[in-house]
Amino acid sequence: RKITEDYFYKQVNLKILSKMYEGGIPFPLRFMIDHHLSGMSWVTLSKDKYRVIPQSTKSTLSKCQGEIIIDYKNLIARQFSEEKFSSIASLRIMSFDIECYSQRGFPNPESNPVITIGICCMSHDKDEQVTKLVLQLGSCEAIPESQLVTFSSETLLLEAFNRIMNVYDPDILTGYNVQTFDMDYLLNRMKALKMKTPNWGRHLKKPTFSKAAKIMAKSMGYRETKSININGRIQM
Repeated sequence: RKITEDYFYKQVNLKILSKMYEGGIPFPLRFMIDHHLSGMSWVTLSKDKYRVIPQSTKSTLSKCQGEIIIDYKNLIARQFSEEKFSSIASLRIMSFDIECYSQRGFPNPESNPVITIGICCMSHDKDEQVTKLVLQLGSCEAIPESQLVTFSSETLLLEAFNRIMNVYDPDILTGYNVQTFDMDYLLNRMKALKMKTPNWGRHLKKPTFSKAAKIMAKSMGYRETKSININGRIQM
């Protein structure tokens, strides 16, 4: 947008009829806008215009409950104004926090172990049904209102976390600073322990990894963060 305004509007002085408001719209967002798809909204499939992929075949690409093949033109976008489609699906939420042990300074995944992972699971529309789980390296005292599971080695603890991620199958992953620190630390710690690269997402052929990234906010400028690919799950 800035290049367009500074160059075409000011230097070349082109007479463009419409004003540019945004010049870097991501493809998925552009697709949603063009086809009237709202976030968290429903779609229906045109009758006889799709094909179901049997879960028992090697053609499946994900851990989802079902997969279909359909041309995007045969998707019918539903609006929240329609009474039947006015609510969102029941979303599974998983929040977690890790604790590491370091005798001196900030922990380093190359050498400092993960000793505790606290996990809270719930559905957004069922506040009363909350599962609290604590994965602990070694022993510790009981934790009120939580299920405590202890492990004799850090590798077993981290493997249990990976299994919980896939068995509970959350739609949303959240936690305080979870993307910048917790997820990145877990992935690098597993790498340091020479564990198999985990797959926290729903795509069967896309293992999870972390890489450095930058985000731009008008109020804060550029900020360093971590980009972690977890296909099929929202990170908050």
